[in-house]
Amino acid sequence: MDTSPLKIPHTSRSRAIIIGVLGIALILILCGLYLWGSLLSTENVTRQPFVHPPNNEPETPRADADIQILRTVSSSNELSSITADLESTNLTGLDKELDLIERDLGR
Repeated sequence: MDTSPLKIPHTSRSRAIIIGVLGIALILILCGLYLWGSLLSTENVTRQPFVHPPNNEPETPRADADIQILRTVSSSNELSSITADLESTNLTGLDKELDLIERDLGR
């Protein structure tokens, strides 16, 4: 009785080895991509936006009053009320505030 191992032709054996190595490499690449993706998603969760600590000081001496004026609008949806609200809104210092913000951001 022949107890020798199963004989596979040389070309089939080399193809099988190549396919096996490629399969293992593909599995390793997919595992690496999965781990990298999970690392990126946990970094996004742990990052918190920077919030300036409150200093309890208004930005300008009239900041609180200006905020109250802006919040005071008519609840009517009539065109004349909307026009009056728009005309009473003071936006003269808006450019100055935006320039200060850009300067603080270093732009």
